[in-house]
Amino acid sequence: MFYLLCTRLHTICDALENSEFEDEHPVEHAVTMVYTNLKNKEIRDIQETDLLLVMKKGDIPNVLQLFDGAAETKNITEASLRKWMVNQRKLLVHSLSSTSNVIEQLNKVVMVNLSFLCGVFCWG
Repeated sequence: MFYLLCTRLHTICDALENSEFEDEHPVEHAVTMVYTNLKNKEIRDIQETDLLLVMKKGDIPNVLQLFDGAAETKNITEASLRKWMVNQRKLLVHSLSSTSNVIEQLNKVVMVNLSFLCGVFCWG
């Protein structure tokens, strides 16, 4: 069972690693949804007042620092949101890859221990 879980996670990591990091097509739908929901279908950048609908006022400065130029202008442009989402996707892929490697190593340790225990009980 543990091995099947590891295999499934490894397959997900491989699929993400084989995708293009800089490809913005998978991110485009998410960017469009965020813009549509926060801007009330107006043609403009996301502003502080829009962010107040989904978060506390004290959290807004921390969020604005995540986007290029947003801390100064108090607006989140579509380009900066897209760039941030692509970067987050990269981080997720690397994190899943690291997790997959750790799980593979743990799987080997568990298999060696189980083999040792089976050997001890069979000979004993």
